[in-house]
Amino acid sequence: MPAFLIKTFGCKVNQYDSQTIREILCRNGFTEFETGLSGQPSLIIVNGCTVTRQSDAKVRAALRKFKRVYPGAKLILTGCSAVNPHFEQIKDINYIIVKKEDFPEIISMFSGAAKDEIKMLTGFKNRTRAFLKVQEGCDSFCTYCIVPYVRGKPRSRPFKNIVTEAEHFVNTGFLEIVITGIHVAKYYDSQYGNLTKLLKRISRIQNLKRIRISSIELASNLEEIVELFSTGKPFCPHFHIPLQSGSDNVLKMMGRKYTYGDYLKQVNRIRKTVKNVTLSTDLIVGFPGETEDDYRMSLDALRDLGFIRVHVFPYSPRKGTASYEYPDRISGKIIKKRVKEAIDLSQIIADDIKRSWLGKEVEILVEGKSEGFSDNYMRVLVDKQSNKDLAANSIVNVQLREIGDSGNFFAK
Repeated sequence: MPAFLIKTFGCKVNQYDSQTIREILCRNGFTEFETGLSGQPSLIIVNGCTVTRQSDAKVRAALRKFKRVYPGAKLILTGCSAVNPHFEQIKDINYIIVKKEDFPEIISMFSGAAKDEIKMLTGFKNRTRAFLKVQEGCDSFCTYCIVPYVRGKPRSRPFKNIVTEAEHFVNTGFLEIVITGIHVAKYYDSQYGNLTKLLKRISRIQNLKRIRISSIELASNLEEIVELFSTGKPFCPHFHIPLQSGSDNVLKMMGRKYTYGDYLKQVNRIRKTVKNVTLSTDLIVGFPGETEDDYRMSLDALRDLGFIRVHVFPYSPRKGTASYEYPDRISGKIIKKRVKEAIDLSQIIADDIKRSWLGKEVEILVEGKSEGFSDNYMRVLVDKQSNKDLAANSIVNVQLREIGDSGNFFAK
């Protein structure tokens, strides 16, 4: 029986897509290869991310490693990396697959006639939270972002298909569903409505304990989504809303459709509306033309907004995007300095927020043997000597007692 191995890079959409590929292969007679065991896989699928130069480098390194360790395997590249022409020059890649729909054709070369593509996932390997992709693609065309070019225009999955998949996840034991997509706020079904309508329907699934949105842009329908989340369980009080910059000048150059004032207004509204809410964000530093004053505005924004987690990215020029041609590039030395400073500041701010939670009791969804996440997305490590029942995929109450060096809570 042929074996396969999947390596996934990037976002939760890629995680969902990898699970789809996994189920396609298993349905067609393949078994999943476990690294560290004897033997070799017949197929290696690298589901790549090309959003930054760093992600490209990680994908290249993985491709070379797999070819070296498993020289007899056929190497397949898919995901966003599949449309990056740079990877076409790597001779070790046997197949580049842009669309998952093309996998059955490749599979047929190994196992005869391939069965139809997967319409609905049956589970998620090694996860206690199920990722539920509701839409694909983006047409915002921010000047730094390659995603619209590699993922295409927004397309929404049928409402009924999503609900059926969500019900199946819950029926197989998942307590939390994470809504994901490239631009989830753009979800729309012509018969049943927008993302808010979809979330309301999913929330009625019996035994579903949590609904989380992985990331959402500042969009016209955000206010009604916030209102929905203010109603409490099963909606998780956490929002990841990309900021990218605290400078209106830089936001305009980035092609973002809001000002910092717009963002601040929404955040203040969220804090007033949703109990115990926490916020996280993305920040890009070193964008072409970003002055020292612009950068300091971003640091001020971090102080004003109070994020519990900030993903700080150095600007990464992507050929084909508008900003790739922009003048006034910032030197690598300055970008590196700004990234470190922004990360250090964000950690100080996050620790201050977390200290306000010490002594409080929270519910965590247990992942692994002694850790989990609260509904507002705080990672908690539980004392192994505790009498708590820490069965994986269970929800338990714990008391937050201290903050570790890594920023995680310790609880009992």
